[in-house]
Amino acid sequence: MSEHEDTIPLDDSALVEFAAELRRLANEVVRDVRRGTPLPGLSHLVAMRPLQEMLTRTLSNRVLGEPTNDIEGDNAPVPGYL
Repeated sequence: MSEHEDTIPLDDSALVEFAAELRRLANEVVRDVRRGTPLPGLSHLVAMRPLQEMLTRTLSNRVLGEPTNDIEGDNAPVPGYL
């Protein structure tokens, strides 16, 4: 079992908030580069990685149809079908 397999599935509103935060951090990187201040820009880039990983993992699970904690019984997907 990987360290992320026991994570709670994120709902759409949480995904939107994470994506908005990624956009904000990316805008800060652009601002810092234009100002010639690379250290804050680097800090913003480092802060982006966990958010990007959570979004990627959650959306990948949705695309691949992997079961989540909120799917039970007859509503569980048939393996091999999305």
